[in-house]
Parts: sequence; C-alpha cells; structure tokens
Amino acid sequence: MPKDGHFMCEQSDCDFETCDIFEFLDHCGIEYSWGVRLNKRYSFDLFEFLCILNEIIDDGDLEGAYDHVQSATLMMVNASGDDLDAFIHEAVVQSEMSSIMDGIEGLLKEND
Repeated sequence: MPKDGHFMCEQSDCDFETCDIFEFLDHCGIEYSWGVRLNKRYSFDLFEFLCILNEIIDDGDLEGAYDHVQSATLMMVNASGDDLDAFIHEAVVQSEMSSIMDGIEGLLKEND
C-alpha cells in the first residue's frame, strides 16, 4: 500500500521509493498478467495494456496513448462479434508487411 502516495521498498537495505505502481512492481520483481478472455483462442492482458499505456503517458506521447486506447477498443468491439479472428489475422499481416517494407526501404537506401 502506498504511503503518502508513494510506494517504498520494505527491504532493510533499500531506499527505493516511487509514486509509479508499475515501476514499484518492476523493482520488486513482481509480474502480473490479467487475462481477459476475448474468445476461445485469444485473451487480452489488461495489466500489460495498462503498463504500456502508463509508459506512453510518462513519455508525454498523448497521440500514442490515444492510438493505444483506440486499438484496444477496436479489438474489444471485434471480440464482441464473430470478427476477432479476422481482425487479429489482418493486424498481424499488416504488422509483418510494415516490417518487410521497412527492411526493403533500408536496403534501398543502403544501395541508393
């Protein structure tokens, strides 16, 4: 439990203190996974989502935070129907194609 809004390590030889619960859990070596079942094949790790959102906000990237929330919401909307498998497949394909295109662009730049 936080004391005056700060989490403090209770080991006698440690003076670690933070107001960030994620930073505190990382310091203590505690890992959580809160799986929210989306369908028979997929679940959503709510803890990881919140951890990433916290990092994005800490970086001051409000556009990134907005995109992160929008993507998760779109996934949840697709999970409420029968479209989740197709949505996941399309997201994976787009991600892989983006990586491939980045690699090709890098090679082209190296070779003029």
